Amino acid sequence: MTSTSVYPQLWHASFAGTLPGGEIFDHGLWFTQNTPGTDTDAVTAAQAWFAAFMGSPALSVGAADVRHLFDTNVVWTTVTVRQYSPSTGLPLGAPTTAANPLAGGGSGLMPPQDSVVVTLWNGVTIGRRRYNRFYLPPMEQSVLNANGRLFSGLPGDLGLACSAGNTAMGLLTPAAALCYWSDKGKVVAPLDATIVDDVVDTHRSRRNQLTPVKTTTPF
Repeated sequence: MTSTSVYPQLWHASFAGTLPGGEIFDHGLWFTQNTPGTDTDAVTAAQAWFAAFMGSPALSVGAADVRHLFDTNVVWTTVTVRQYSPSTGLPLGAPTTAANPLAGGGSGLMPPQDSVVVTLWNGVTIGRRRYNRFYLPPMEQSVLNANGRLFSGLPGDLGLACSAGNTAMGLLTPAAALCYWSDKGKVVAPLDATIVDDVVDTHRSRRNQLTPVKTTTPF
């Protein structure tokens, strides 16, 4: 199994946008960047990940790419990056926000409280803080099969999309890579894989009634 690279600088990226009716969403992830990276470089790295993730194929559900899994009224607007100290967990400067416009290419929308969750796993098998995760905005209804679960190939498609984004970041100068970050332990670690299951995350009482089938995709 190949892990992601780890560079000296620690950054967080947050991708924000709107749903129909003006409701807002955001999802974020941690990454490291090689020196001497600047805020502008970090924005470029985050945008590179996002573009590759959204442009990655989602053929298991008949979609040209991940972007087409979202209704046209799901609109990303900005990306915000901020650098943090790996030793203290404190921010090293003000956040930097840049335009990041993209609208979904599909049709139909799950309820706003429904989200497909992407877990970024650092290979640790014990302990409560084994991973980071991010919650995507609601996808179109066509990603669900007759049992209300994601079609079996889609979790793997999303895992490959994350990996494609990481590859795109690694081709930049300075290079960047997705990482695991623990604020409690002040730990930066490489990622081994993504984990996506076939149950849409919603109200916890409903979510816990279903046993998920997990798909692990190595980086």
